[in-house]
Amino acid sequence: MRHPARRTLLVVALVVAAASARAQGAVPADNAGARGIVAAADFKLENYAGRVVMLDFWASWCNPCKASMPWMSAMQRVYGKKGLQVVAVSVDKDEKAMRSRLDLLDPNIIVVFDPKGKLAEQYKLEGMPTTFLIDRAGTVKGSHIGFRDAETDAREAELAKLLEDKPAGGK
Repeated sequence: MRHPARRTLLVVALVVAAASARAQGAVPADNAGARGIVAAADFKLENYAGRVVMLDFWASWCNPCKASMPWMSAMQRVYGKKGLQVVAVSVDKDEKAMRSRLDLLDPNIIVVFDPKGKLAEQYKLEGMPTTFLIDRAGTVKGSHIGFRDAETDAREAELAKLLEDKPAGGK
């Protein structure tokens, strides 16, 4: 005979351990959720396979970055259920400065903190902000340097087209 009480205790212990890890910030990048901050070393693009990723590099001192945040948030709200994941990578050196801008971002946007610029170096940034559009297979399909309100309709159309493309063998 199995011991249901042991199974229940095991489940409770696992839930408590997960809650404790989350409280201590030891949650994997994909579980950062509602304003958890992901360390650059923990960010793995392949964890978003099957989703279109808008990977945006920004900093608190960058005025065009600040201007782009409401638009990125709108894109996450409008297209999140259609397969979009916006990832906002802060290259700020100071975490407090980075956090000062987070109220401008939708809570479903993944925020990555890259104070040493490792991801920025990997993507060979040429200016701020820089946005990469990555398809469901993980291939960079486009990029934009800077942000201008006059370009948002064209950028949204580009994003919508990527979202229409289903993954190979996908639904």
